[in-house]
Amino acid sequence: MCRCEPAEIDGQPYVRWAAEWFGDCLYTSRDYSSFIIGLSSIFFWLWCQMPQFFENWRNGNADALSPYFLLIWLLGDSANMIGAILTQQLPTQQVTAIYFVSCDIIMVVQYIYYYFKNHVNKERESIVSGNTYGTAKGGNRANMFGLGLMTLTVASRAALSLGGSSAPSALTGRVLLQSPEEPICGAPGPDWQVLLGTVIGWGSAVLYLTSRMPQIVKNYQRKSVEGLSLGMFLSAVMGNLTYASSIFVRNMDAQYLWDRFPWLLGSVGTFLFDFTVFCQFHYYRNHGNQYERIPTDMERGK
Repeated sequence: MCRCEPAEIDGQPYVRWAAEWFGDCLYTSRDYSSFIIGLSSIFFWLWCQMPQFFENWRNGNADALSPYFLLIWLLGDSANMIGAILTQQLPTQQVTAIYFVSCDIIMVVQYIYYYFKNHVNKERESIVSGNTYGTAKGGNRANMFGLGLMTLTVASRAALSLGGSSAPSALTGRVLLQSPEEPICGAPGPDWQVLLGTVIGWGSAVLYLTSRMPQIVKNYQRKSVEGLSLGMFLSAVMGNLTYASSIFVRNMDAQYLWDRFPWLLGSVGTFLFDFTVFCQFHYYRNHGNQYERIPTDMERGK
């Protein structure tokens, strides 16, 4: 729970429920519009990975996905979440960032589940026959994901501790015993905290910009997009578009935009790579029969 300063602008008081539950200060119709657009981004991301979850379940595997794509996406979302909390970005940005990470973890767990489910028997056969290459490869991949999840857990706990009251109160819970003076919504933390959050935010932008590359390369190597959900990438584009729009609608001041530039770059900058994936969907679905499709890992028995 927090309060907004000033209490009103041009005779318009701030909306108390938005401040109490989301830590956001809404005065004007422009603020309302930004807030609603930001919430719509959450709904797009709420749906975003569902098509791929279903596609993996329908196929009984997740071999169409590049594990490096999933790992970089997870690390990028984690850095985005930590940076948004430390620098106290818009509450809707923080809520969206936390949801991103939750979905990524579920996708990674699903990938690991299908990988071991479909490969454990073949790897055991490899051990019996004296070929341990498949086992080593599977173990390395599991270790890679395990290290990523462990790093995420430690970093997230540290961010929430350092960010203090910057996380939206709707996520941290209502405090029964309030201090006499409610904190001011969006009040910046110490300079070192803002600097650290900004550096992490730039790191997340770099990770986002490179996250699609492993998937694009894998699609090219397979000469196929079979098993990959177009709906996931369409939803990602709409989620990023509304995410960035909520920032632009709120304020077009140069300093305001610069403070949020890493998050804008990480969302808008992925459009080019998503467009490349769309082109791959169009091309391989219409011309894929001209190529000899490279079998998946499961089909090769690796």
